[in-house]
Amino acid sequence: MFKKIIKYGLIASVAFLTLTGIGALYVYFNQDEIKALAMDKLNDSINGSLTISNSEASLLSSFPKVSIDLEDPYLISVADTLLACEELRLKLNIFDLIKKDYKISELDIINGEIELRSLENGDLNFEVWKTDTSEREESIAFKIEDIKLKNITINYFDESVSNAYSTEIEELGAALETSEEVWKIDLDGDLTSFNFLEDTTQRITQQGIELSAQLTYENDQLTFNGFKIDTKRIEIEGSGALTMIKDQEVLSLELETATSPNGLLNIFEHYYELPENYKTDGEANILSDLYYAYGKNKTLEMKNTIQIKDGEFIETDSKETIRNISFQGEYNIDNDRSDMIIQEMISEMAHGNVAVNGKVLDIPDPKTDLNFQGQLDLREISHFFSLDSVLFDGKIKFNNTLKGEFISEELNSEKWMNKAEIEGEASLERGEIEWLDQDVRVSDLSGKMFFSKDHIAVQDLSGDMESTTFNLNGTLSNTLNYFIKEDEKLVIEAFLEADRVDLKEFIISTENEENRSQLSLPENVEFKLNSNIQDLVFNEFKAKKLKGLLSYKNKRFDANDISFNSCQGEVSGRLSITEKAEDKFLVTCETSAKDLDIKQVFQGFANFDQDFLTAEHLSGITSSDVYFQGIMDQYLDFRKNTIETIADINLKDGELIQHPAMKEIAAYLRKKKLLNPFLKIDEFEENVRHLSFSELENRIEIKDSKIKIPKMEIKSNAMDANISGVHGFDNEVDYRIDFRMREMLKQHEEEIEEIYVEDDGTGSRIFIAMKGQVDDMDISFDKESARAKRKSDLKKAKEDLFNIFKKQDPEEKKEEKIEIKLEDQIVQDKKKKKKGFGKLFEKEEDEHEAIDYEIIDDEE
Repeated sequence: MFKKIIKYGLIASVAFLTLTGIGALYVYFNQDEIKALAMDKLNDSINGSLTISNSEASLLSSFPKVSIDLEDPYLISVADTLLACEELRLKLNIFDLIKKDYKISELDIINGEIELRSLENGDLNFEVWKTDTSEREESIAFKIEDIKLKNITINYFDESVSNAYSTEIEELGAALETSEEVWKIDLDGDLTSFNFLEDTTQRITQQGIELSAQLTYENDQLTFNGFKIDTKRIEIEGSGALTMIKDQEVLSLELETATSPNGLLNIFEHYYELPENYKTDGEANILSDLYYAYGKNKTLEMKNTIQIKDGEFIETDSKETIRNISFQGEYNIDNDRSDMIIQEMISEMAHGNVAVNGKVLDIPDPKTDLNFQGQLDLREISHFFSLDSVLFDGKIKFNNTLKGEFISEELNSEKWMNKAEIEGEASLERGEIEWLDQDVRVSDLSGKMFFSKDHIAVQDLSGDMESTTFNLNGTLSNTLNYFIKEDEKLVIEAFLEADRVDLKEFIISTENEENRSQLSLPENVEFKLNSNIQDLVFNEFKAKKLKGLLSYKNKRFDANDISFNSCQGEVSGRLSITEKAEDKFLVTCETSAKDLDIKQVFQGFANFDQDFLTAEHLSGITSSDVYFQGIMDQYLDFRKNTIETIADINLKDGELIQHPAMKEIAAYLRKKKLLNPFLKIDEFEENVRHLSFSELENRIEIKDSKIKIPKMEIKSNAMDANISGVHGFDNEVDYRIDFRMREMLKQHEEEIEEIYVEDDGTGSRIFIAMKGQVDDMDISFDKESARAKRKSDLKKAKEDLFNIFKKQDPEEKKEEKIEIKLEDQIVQDKKKKKKGFGKLFEKEEDEHEAIDYEIIDDEE
């Protein structure tokens, strides 16, 4: 038995070797004919021409098949180059070749490109096989069981609609069976990438694709009997057909897609690119019906039923996650527009949940009509949407409908809504809003909100702003657009009630490197607030029971019809602050005050930024009408040369306590040794330490950095004085004071004669000038004022005499004139001759010139 096996084996081996030898000899002696016949048959079977640089025929490497290697094949079709590669390898059965039957059993295309085109006239450059048998010598029906494409790029361009597809094939296996009318193709392999461009815009990009498909081409129709595409993120199974109808190609498919929400977005990532700081997870399944006709006219219709389970939407920076997303709905495409129907969408966050249903129409610039219900943690929402200028916190419950128009080109910017309206209601608990770029924070917010279009009606919205507490009832307009778009204004009209308001907390928003508070009026807010505030403070200023209309618009704050109690009295008026530039704020104010405690006024306004006359020096009750105008910078410091003020002031029961200027006057008089025997300096000094007076009135003006005090009379416990002067903002002063000396003299005033003393009918007066810096004043006798007083008194005396004589008979006029001249001469003689106490000052008068009145200009 064993010998028989050996025998038959040897026979078979000899036969195989014999056949191989015969085949090899046949191929060797006929290889040129085989190659020539193969090229002739190929060129005879196609509409085009195939050229090569070299060819090689071999049997041994693929016995019992003959391998024909065509180097650098170049196939030109009706339009342009169809195929160009490094190597095209054909394999034919040796016995078929001997019988002159050229059937290709294997085909390898290696390292090259295939260019497929659909021309504007509808011709296809890849329809290269001749379909009319009269054009070729014999039937070209064949079957290729094994086709391999290695490192091949296939490009397809449709000139009629400017659509382009390209795919890079790493290795793709195929089988091809043809007859006169029918082609059958099986595909199985890996695609490195696939790209779809529409009108030069890239729409779909996929990499790493596994492909398997069974195709049939018959009567101008390519039928997809079944195919599967797997990109590792998306798995698509389907069937359908591609049909030529007149001048159009029609693609109809039924698809089932399994992917994740992220994979779903990746399909359309060039329509809706997800920002880098977001990712999704979960399961998504889509059932699709596609109809796509393209040619001279294009029609795209696609109906998709979408289901998402166990979805997650993650903001990668904050790790805030919308989880347990479930979705049931439809996504339908009609040419360039598409609609989303949300039958139900449910999602959760760590401390909240949302249910959504409705429609999103006309994508990519969608119009929304969505209903939202649920409750959310606002801090989680702020982090999820990466808000960098406003931070929200608190719990909100809501049931709202959102209607709006989106702008697809701006989905990744703040300008992402064209129009938005919201209906419904919401309630807020323990809420908080913080404007991060302005360092403003409103906390402990609670209340109800009722939404209607772009308005929010606020009911009992209460909150805190550091030490400020408030309650708001009113309307907020354009709210949604304000928070999600640039250059939109929030408009507030409301009634504001507050137990306490610190005005500084509302208008001061930033700090510089020196940690100084800065004023910053908001850009995009308008408000009108009818206000009722129990306590209002600003630095040291305090007001109670404030009522009035507070308004703000276009960088201007107004407080009109304001009334409040402050400093034990009542105040009414108006205030306006207008931002002219970043460091320039115009302030205007008109007030009428009644019965204010002047000490508290000076304390509340920080002594008006000066230390010459402060709250510790003053006491009394003041009433005033004041107009004020000035410009301040962002640090609330006024530019002194811009301040203009007119103030009508009345002060009752006033006191001037321990004022340094009074002490310096007493010290000056004490230095005059010749005066000491006649003046009660100690008693005078004691009295001026605490002056009290019943009432004074004056109109004070401020302009050009100077406070101008017209002459006013003060009747005090120590003396009756007239005071006038100029006080510069640089603390350069020029004060003039004159007062009665009766209470200062140790003996009767008629017993002495003085140089700088005048009698105004109520008693002799002494004139004092105070000039220079407030901390180094030069005090002297005021010769100028004394002389002016004498001159004024003499003039008045002349006028009085003239009026008396004018009333007498004409016959007496001559005598009257003589008497007037004599009186004048007597007055002049008195001035020339001094005696008694006046002689002590005669030399001093000659040596000292009168001091000219001078106003020091303020360089500021």
